[in-house]
Amino acid sequence: MGDTSGAGTVASGGMSAVMSAVDTIVQLMGKTWDLMTSNPLLTLFVAASLLPVGIALFTSLRNAARG
Repeated sequence: MGDTSGAGTVASGGMSAVMSAVDTIVQLMGKTWDLMTSNPLLTLFVAASLLPVGIALFTSLRNAARG
């Protein structure tokens, strides 16, 4: 077959690139969240969009507790 001596280097470099990309995405999402919650109108929109999610989660947990 071929020479696979560099396979470990490629895998390690690839994983490093993925972790770097994930770190960048987390930073961007954090900045976006800070920007949205610093504006009162956008905070209202965020709360209004998350409220149904919270209600659905509470309802499903309540139904699961009932059995």
